Amino acid sequence: MDFKIENELSVLVLSCDKYSHLLPYFSTLFDKYWELGNTCKKYIATETITLEHEDYIPILTNETNWTLATSIALSQIQTPYVFLILDDFFLWRTL
Repeated sequence: MDFKIENELSVLVLSCDKYSHLLPYFSTLFDKYWELGNTCKKYIATETITLEHEDYIPILTNETNWTLATSIALSQIQTPYVFLILDDFFLWRTL
């Protein structure tokens, strides 16, 4: 079986409305240092606010409970592997 990153892995960025101001900074650094580029789908999960960015698919959970929001977001992703990262984890070198 061949592993095809675009079919097997998604990136899920967990955020919330309160910290949505971090998303433009996060996406700039993530796009710069994420070595896989756009080879896999990238999602950003928030309560109700979306990031206007063509490379990220918004997931609106309408949930303030972190555990439930995470579960809702994960249920909307179809790939078997998910790289989960938080909105305040800023990459500063290639990953």
